[in-house]
Amino acid sequence: MQSLNALINASMRYNESRAYEELVAFIRRFHWYAPFNALLVHIQRPGATYVATARRWQDLRRDVAVDAQVVMILQPFGPVMFVYDVNQTSPMPGAPPLPPEVLDPFVTRSRLTKARADNLWSRLVTSAVRDGVYIDRVDHGTGSAGFIATASGRRAQEHVVRVRPSKHTVSVPVRYDLRVNRAQRGASALATLVHELGHLYCGHLGTPDAKWWPDRRAVSHVASEFEAESVAAIVMQRWDSSVELPPHLAQYLKKESRLPADVSLERIVKSAEDILAMARHDRLPLRVQGKRRNEQ
Repeated sequence: MQSLNALINASMRYNESRAYEELVAFIRRFHWYAPFNALLVHIQRPGATYVATARRWQDLRRDVAVDAQVVMILQPFGPVMFVYDVNQTSPMPGAPPLPPEVLDPFVTRSRLTKARADNLWSRLVTSAVRDGVYIDRVDHGTGSAGFIATASGRRAQEHVVRVRPSKHTVSVPVRYDLRVNRAQRGASALATLVHELGHLYCGHLGTPDAKWWPDRRAVSHVASEFEAESVAAIVMQRWDSSVELPPHLAQYLKKESRLPADVSLERIVKSAEDILAMARHDRLPLRVQGKRRNEQ
């Protein structure tokens, strides 16, 4: 069985623009698994449509073929688990019809409503406080959608740790200032916010702790913009599958045959996972110095 490092090394074939665009589309469609696991599935079995464990297929009354290809993905809060594609299974006698998500896994979901975009915005702003990110809307005309930079001066924000049985907050120093143009609304503002958070979690501004995300300030400007745009594409397309690739990313993939040399595919998908997790919860646990998110 290949190790995870070997699988990530195998992903180097995605340095071609066409293959990379197909990968981003696959990660978007494979919305029931985390982006990193979708990446692992695509590396090992590019034609997969729906994967599940042998036990899950047994629950659905389907046999996994004896010579079926094993696909290795990460198990939540555990090491790895082994899954098989639906095309490598067959129904047992009296098996019920497959669930809709198996029959049509790539179905297009509804567009992102303003209410949904506002809710996602609120959750990201709340969760970003724990990482020392101060987010504000500003007037920038039409020349800038937004930016993120290392904060100057000594300021702090209150991060809500819990609300029951009594509200408890802790003071978190402001490390980064993130600004979004007030002229942007709804999905456009949300995409800018995700793009700028992508810069942060890809390590383009350094890191307070290497266990949280790496320090990658040495990455080229072209690669850093490519990574942040890719994070925005994956996250936004998870929330609304009708969203197109960001213009700059789409133009780059159309004009260039190969990706920037210092792009990190692993950092892109892990940053997308972090932002998606921020939007799923009302609040995330406080960061602990020297510990990764899944160790806290």
